[in-house]
Order: sequence, then structure tokens, then C-alpha cells
Amino acid sequence: MPYGEYAECPHCGLIAHDREEIEVLFGYRYGGAVPQSWCRKCRSSRSDKALNPFDAVDTWMSNGMDEDYMFSYSEDELRKYI
Repeated sequence: MPYGEYAECPHCGLIAHDREEIEVLFGYRYGGAVPQSWCRKCRSSRSDKALNPFDAVDTWMSNGMDEDYMFSYSEDELRKYI
């Protein structure tokens, strides 16, 4: 997802076209510099820990160990599966 005045949810395909829409539909991280990857609806509806820990650690590591990709596992839990 490119940053700036556009955001697209990789889960549901929702698109926001300006900063205000991005704030409402996605939210920002890193002090407002980067839009959240998934829209608010998809982030709130995904079942926590539904992803098995092996898949969760792969996703977490492929996204730079970003806390947005921890799927409600703790860092210690994920590190056990590295």
C-alpha cells in the first residue's frame, strides 16, 4: 500500500483517497505518518490468535516485526516459533 493520499485494505479492498478518509477508515500509525495496512473494520473483526503461530511469525517477520502484525501474540510467543 503506498503512503500519502491513498490507502487500500489488502483484506477487503476498501479504498480511501485522502487524508481525512484514511483517518476515518484506516487510522494512522507512527505519529500519523503511515496509514494502517488493514482498515479499521477488518482489524476489529479478525479473530485474534485464529492464525496459527507458525503463520503468524512468518507474517510478523516479513513485515519487519511490526507490532501491527503480531495477531495478539506477544513478542516472546512469536519468538518461540522462529
